[in-house]
Amino acid sequence: YLGTGRNTLWVLKAGRELKVVNRIRMRDQVLTTPVAANGVLYVATNKHLYAVGK
Repeated sequence: YLGTGRNTLWVLKAGRELKVVNRIRMRDQVLTTPVAANGVLYVATNKHLYAVGK
């Protein structure tokens, strides 16, 4: 996962070659590295903290 200051969260596949799995448009800038813990992905923007899980 890679956040940008242009309101985009990139989902990348790990490996030797760069592969974009998905691009998610956020309402705000994603200025930190998303964190995965206990089956939840936490994404902090400059205004909110999102928790995404099953």
